[in-house]
Amino acid sequence: MDEAGIKREATITSCWCIKGKTSVVLSPATHDKINLVGAVRVGSGELIGHEVERFDRYGMIGFLELILEKESNGSDPIYIILDNATPHKAKDVQEFLNTKGQRFIMMYLPPYSPELNPSENIWRQLRKEKTHNVLFKTIGILRFTVTAFFNKYAVPNEKMSRLCALC
Repeated sequence: MDEAGIKREATITSCWCIKGKTSVVLSPATHDKINLVGAVRVGSGELIGHEVERFDRYGMIGFLELILEKESNGSDPIYIILDNATPHKAKDVQEFLNTKGQRFIMMYLPPYSPELNPSENIWRQLRKEKTHNVLFKTIGILRFTVTAFFNKYAVPNEKMSRLCALC
């Protein structure tokens, strides 16, 4: 599980262009962004992605509730691998987890080790497929683009399964 802020301004990366011509990517001077939370089911690659207003304890609890909705038929524990961000360990979040008994097993990564979080690959792939070198004229178009990405990978798929595999 991980969070990311995706800005409306273009993230400029390398790209192909005609020899001798400089490629131009327009980018607005704006701080508009959307905040996302995502997790991948290890094995099947199913992505659960969700937009939150802020990265805080309420966004965390809302996302855990979304995971429970998706897993409503089972009673097996749900293992969540996550970093040590403050909202993940907030008192309200711990109280929420306590009300769910042993349904959630939280596995915290060592501090300052994003390279160990397989969910970081969600955001890398989102940017690679959808946002690099793209000008989003409105925040609504960015939101639509991100939703399309989430929907594409919301079913079992090999791409997310490979990207977020635990070796």
